Amino acid sequence: MKPCSDITVLHTDVLKSRFHNSFISFYVTILAVCVFFTNTLHADFSPRGCYEMIGNPQVGRPDQHHAYYILKSESNVYGQLGNPDANYYLAECYINGKTGEGGPDYAQNQNGFPPNRPEAWALALPLYENAAQFDHIPSLVKLAALYADGKYVNQNLDKSLTYLVRAAKLGDKASLEKLLPWYSAGFPGINDERQKFMGMEALADRGYPEAQIELSKWLISKDSQKSFDEARGFLVPLADKGNISAVALLKDVETKVNAAREEAQRAAADEALQNVKAEKQKVADQETAEKESRTAKFLFYLFAFVFIGSLLFAIPGTIWGLNEKVVVYNGKLDLALSFIIPVLFLFTFVDYLLIRPFAVWLSWSLKVLSVFLLVYSFRKSFVSNLSIGKTIVVLPTKFILVGLITFCGLFAVGGTLAGIESVEKKKHKEAAKLLAIGAASAVGFYKLKQLIGKLVMPAGTIILNGYKVTLGKLPSGEFRLWINGMEGTQTYPDARSAKLRAVEAVRKMREKRQRRTCETSSISR
Repeated sequence: MKPCSDITVLHTDVLKSRFHNSFISFYVTILAVCVFFTNTLHADFSPRGCYEMIGNPQVGRPDQHHAYYILKSESNVYGQLGNPDANYYLAECYINGKTGEGGPDYAQNQNGFPPNRPEAWALALPLYENAAQFDHIPSLVKLAALYADGKYVNQNLDKSLTYLVRAAKLGDKASLEKLLPWYSAGFPGINDERQKFMGMEALADRGYPEAQIELSKWLISKDSQKSFDEARGFLVPLADKGNISAVALLKDVETKVNAAREEAQRAAADEALQNVKAEKQKVADQETAEKESRTAKFLFYLFAFVFIGSLLFAIPGTIWGLNEKVVVYNGKLDLALSFIIPVLFLFTFVDYLLIRPFAVWLSWSLKVLSVFLLVYSFRKSFVSNLSIGKTIVVLPTKFILVGLITFCGLFAVGGTLAGIESVEKKKHKEAAKLLAIGAASAVGFYKLKQLIGKLVMPAGTIILNGYKVTLGKLPSGEFRLWINGMEGTQTYPDARSAKLRAVEAVRKMREKRQRRTCETSSISR
């Protein structure tokens, strides 16, 4: 039994030894993990902490790589500009040679680089500018120095001043101290006047007397109440301290304020006067408009009255003309004038109704020409008929007939064209109506043309005591008479002699006619 017992004890000791070793290994592993996480929790992974860790030989390579990863990721969050501190410190890592692109884990980065490499500046400059967009003062100061020095980037003094002014306005005292001598020297090398002003304004806001004086001068030159108030805000404290320039500028401000007040009073008085004048002008314009409206109505009624009277006179005038008791149209020229005169009067009528829309010279030209042609046509009719009464009947007859034939022609053409268009659109009833109007107008046009043709007498025709006398000019230049269509045998050297002979011939023909009438009466008794 003893050998078996020894084997059992030995087996038990082996198991105890294995369990003890496994427990020790597990405990050491847990302890190592806790130590690692404890160090990780105590490590500073803020942007500045990451900057101090990268390139530090006392920090392990994994931690340096983790710090670089944090700066890299926070400097551009999902394509945005990221954390300004992360942008700034990552740029500092590049230019100070702590690492290059790719992080400290890369073989070529593990031993660091010399500072201020061109490749480093190419990586760092966009990061500084990203941070500057968040008004990150260290980045603004860095960029101002870079563009002023021109060693690592192209020199640009305007950009340098821009960044320096922004840092100064954010309260950076070092930037204000750099800005003051630049301002005192007149900002040499700066071409942008707006940036000069911004620099002066930044110094004035921070209480620099010289800048406050200059800014006050600029504000006063704007000549507005708001700018005067802003200037007083700078000048009053300086004047209280005995600044002579401030006292003088305050006097200028008061002088300009008083002048502006007086100017405002004058402007108000002028405006009131202009309002009174405008009101008077408005009343005068209303009176003129009413007067012109009354004139237009009067002319409208006058033309309507003349038109109706002309229609009434046209009936006997046409009958007399057909019976050769009057001369309606004395030649083709008289007929042509009868077409032209109504058109001219129509334009002058529209000119009056629309309150003189034409140019003055055109308006008066139309009026004078229309009156002249009307007088000429009246005289021609009077010479042809040798009677005021007959002339009063004949004159409107001439214009009514040409007006009617004109309207018939327009309706004939317009109705026919509109009817054809309606046929194309398959509006048959409307087309039939329009074509009927066109056809009726065409018939009217044809009949009126025949009527007017009968009323046109040869030029030089006159009605003398009921006899139609025509004075014709021969190719030889002499004149010959036709009385009631019968051609005379004699010729005359001029028109006057021919007219005198016509009067004598008509007188004799009339006496002969009267004797025959008397003889006929005696025989019948």
